[in-house]
Amino acid sequence: MSETEILLKLTPLFQRVFADSSLVVTNSLHPDQVPGWSSLSHAHMLAEVENVFGIRFTFREMRSIQTTQDLLTVLLSRQL
Repeated sequence: MSETEILLKLTPLFQRVFADSSLVVTNSLHPDQVPGWSSLSHAHMLAEVENVFGIRFTFREMRSIQTTQDLLTVLLSRQL
């Protein structure tokens, strides 16, 4: 799966988790740019990503994901 394909799958997921239908996920999206991105919503987002992509993050991966670029790096490393 390419970066573009991953971003296209992440956009509706982020829109649901962060309750913002105008949100568009890019590789440069940062938590400070998303109202409501808290530690709790971050955990919810990671759980949703696991469900949508059919994967389970390791503890190390979960700790390393702070931005969408971090998330993309982990997902691309999984060769989905």
